[in-house]
Amino acid sequence: MKITNLTTDQIAALPFIRDEWVGYGLSAERINRDKVESALAKVYAQAAKPKPKFTILLKSPVEVAVAIALLRSSQVSSQVRDQVWDQVEAQVRDIISNFWRGFGQFDAGWLSFYSAMNKIGIDTSKLDGLFDLTQSSGWSVLFWDWAFISDRPTEIHRDDRNNLHREDGPALSYADGFSIYAVHGVRVPSWIIENKEQITSEKIDSEDNAEIRRVMMDIFTQERYIQESGAVKVSVDDFGTLWRKDIKDDEPLVMVEVLNSTAEPDGSWKTYWLRVPPTMRTPREAIAWTFGMTKEEYAPAMQS
Repeated sequence: MKITNLTTDQIAALPFIRDEWVGYGLSAERINRDKVESALAKVYAQAAKPKPKFTILLKSPVEVAVAIALLRSSQVSSQVRDQVWDQVEAQVRDIISNFWRGFGQFDAGWLSFYSAMNKIGIDTSKLDGLFDLTQSSGWSVLFWDWAFISDRPTEIHRDDRNNLHREDGPALSYADGFSIYAVHGVRVPSWIIENKEQITSEKIDSEDNAEIRRVMMDIFTQERYIQESGAVKVSVDDFGTLWRKDIKDDEPLVMVEVLNSTAEPDGSWKTYWLRVPPTMRTPREAIAWTFGMTKEEYAPAMQS
């Protein structure tokens, strides 16, 4: 069946199909063994194979990875040994040579496309088992005789662009304690979130990953970093002071230090720090840039 154009109703249905599969991909619901077993039966039947002899439900992708590593080293945990080791010891090395690939919740993205095709009349019945497995399990790895099935996360936090994001704890957590820390999609070591007070300008400078370094700097604040990191004073004029800090494998941090022209209620004068492009050469030029002006257009009366 060849479709060259979608009807108005079919186009209207696409956002609902997208949202449905986003829901599967982001589900934090506990998995159900009966649903998993039923899905596996369909997956293996499509490959003309019997359902795996052993279905092991685990709490996180890490436990799945550990279980496979144990198989590869011909060692298994006491729990698995009690269940299956006596029956399969001679088969272990054979099993790991017949590894398929990862399945489950993380397949929601590409399967959503085929689900949409199914809704408009394309036969996708060969994928029914994968549809069911994605809707009923977390990340999973399948062998011919073994199926290692991870539970879903217990928590998922995202920003307004749907990137993994949380500034006061793990962005993604599993029941066994495995967690991922991320800020606007950038994965970071846990201490950066859990122990922010340990961030220093020296640690920022020594971080090799530019994305992680930017996250550290944002938490530390650019204003504090430029004051404590040995920034160079580029220029001083009647409008303020321009500072520059060269950063490894990244563009320089250039900020203009400005004294507010209006006193605070208590009579003090507040200092502002404004980040400007590295091309700025004087405070006047830098402040003018913040107003969308050239240095010639910027007049002192407009300073704030």
